[in-house]
Amino acid sequence: MITTIAHSGMPGVQSVFKNMEALGMSENLPLDQINNIKDIGNVVIFGAFDQSYLPIIRMLRNHSPLRNIGFLWTSSPTETELQPGEINFLNYILRMKIQEQIDFLWFLKPDYLEMYGGIHDVFCAPAPCLEYNFRNPLRVEPKQLSLFMPATLKKNAFAQHLAASAFALNNPGKVIVKSNNGAYKLPGIISTGWMSDEMYEKELNFTDIAMHVSLAESFAYGAYKFLARGTPCLISPSIQRNLEVYNSRLENLLVVRDSDSLREMGIKLHNLFNFSHEDYKVLCQLIFDEMSAFRKCNNQRLKKVFEEQNLR
Repeated sequence: MITTIAHSGMPGVQSVFKNMEALGMSENLPLDQINNIKDIGNVVIFGAFDQSYLPIIRMLRNHSPLRNIGFLWTSSPTETELQPGEINFLNYILRMKIQEQIDFLWFLKPDYLEMYGGIHDVFCAPAPCLEYNFRNPLRVEPKQLSLFMPATLKKNAFAQHLAASAFALNNPGKVIVKSNNGAYKLPGIISTGWMSDEMYEKELNFTDIAMHVSLAESFAYGAYKFLARGTPCLISPSIQRNLEVYNSRLENLLVVRDSDSLREMGIKLHNLFNFSHEDYKVLCQLIFDEMSAFRKCNNQRLKKVFEEQNLR
């Protein structure tokens, strides 16, 4: 059995582990719920890095020296540089691997294998994806544009909020812009504040068009949750690669090549919002079908890598 463990303050890692559990690949054990070492599997994956993991690793080693222990590193190289302290954390994990304090290291991004692929039991496997129901693509006025993302450097949130605010001001009465981020108090944007899981799901289904034009992403579950429902979502080239959005029509409509260009974002928003109802339905179905095919292949690759690494 595989047990995954992560600090509660790591939402990206938690998403990976919860999705693995939903696919029946593992059991996710919150860090604050480790009560009995016998409940932990013979394969243990820790998410990212936290000092509180170290005594648990020592305890696991003492209890069962043959237990297979490793780390998952979710951040892309650019994300790692943008987030304070992460380079040091990654170096610490690599030292643990080289010194055989841990058995394996799982990267979400294949880029790392260019540098560390020669180290034994360092491998890449994709993020697990869940299936979502197709959202009924009704088009009523005003249409909703959603920006649901944290205000971190990698998310490029300020530029996206500026583009969305300008679009709302130029289309009065035709669009409602909602954001879960209260840091940017810009005209034309409604702040939802913190949302419960139930409210978040409702907002996902109310959304006609979304934005997630990040500078760097290891996967981007935020964008995937829209696209997997068939909802058009503007994305960056980084997310395009992760989600394999290579259909030429979707590439032209959804991928923002210059993540710093408010003009490019505005043009793509204008094009999407001016689709006829029938054309919009066709587009939503195309997105849903492409993401369904991606999800199946992606999860198959993940399970194959885990079988090859004898992680089960």
